[in-house]
Amino acid sequence: MPSSGVRMAIDLTSAASALPSKKLLNIKALTLLLKNLDMLPSLFG
Repeated sequence: MPSSGVRMAIDLTSAASALPSKKLLNIKALTLLLKNLDMLPSLFG
């Protein structure tokens, strides 16, 4: 279900934003998040 994917994306984003001292990790997490969001339409479409 797409809603679960979106929820997971929100969880990843909030987890990344909870680590302000690790900006490199934030960038990696957000990059991975964007890649996952790009794949969502093919998974659920």
